[in-house]
Parts: sequence; C-alpha cells; structure tokens
Amino acid sequence: MQIQADTVVTLEYTLKNAEGEVLDTSEGRGPFAYLHGKGQIVPGLEEELEGKTLGTALEVHVPAAKGYGDYDAARTFQASKSDMGLEVAPEIGMQLLVEP
Repeated sequence: MQIQADTVVTLEYTLKNAEGEVLDTSEGRGPFAYLHGKGQIVPGLEEELEGKTLGTALEVHVPAAKGYGDYDAARTFQASKSDMGLEVAPEIGMQLLVEP
C-alpha cells in the first residue's frame, strides 16, 4: 500500500537541525500517526512521504518555506517574566502559550 490522500500513516522519526542536533524524536514514545493529505504535518514532509510504502526509510530535508516558514523578526516580541504572571519559572526551551 502506498501513502496517498486519506491514508492513516504511522512513522518513527528523528528531527534534527542543520548542525545535526536532535530537536525531537519519537524514540521511546512509539510511532507518530497522522491522516495524509489533511495538512496535519508540514507540507514539505507530506510531499516527501507521498507514494512511499510500508517499511521505507528515508532522510528528508524540509526547507523553511515548506515547513513553518522563514524566520520573521516582525512576528516576535519580548516579555519580561513578571509580565507573564506565571506560577512556574520559565526555562530555556520551555514552551509557553501567551496572548498579547
């Protein structure tokens, strides 16, 4: 069976940056599942997986334009810890949801 629209796909992955540093992995958590063709993963990865079959191993480079987009300094802002009113102390790498 080939990966195509409306196919449930499960995959094991390791995401690395340009320097080879591991940013995320499914190792130890089990495979990641998504519905192909529904925009549930970045477009560049979905394009690369199209037509692949069970057991295929591949290395994919997704350019920013086909991932989450190029860095845009205009879409960033700085906030002090005290402005956030958090019950926990933010640490480098922690993900926080904030509303302007």
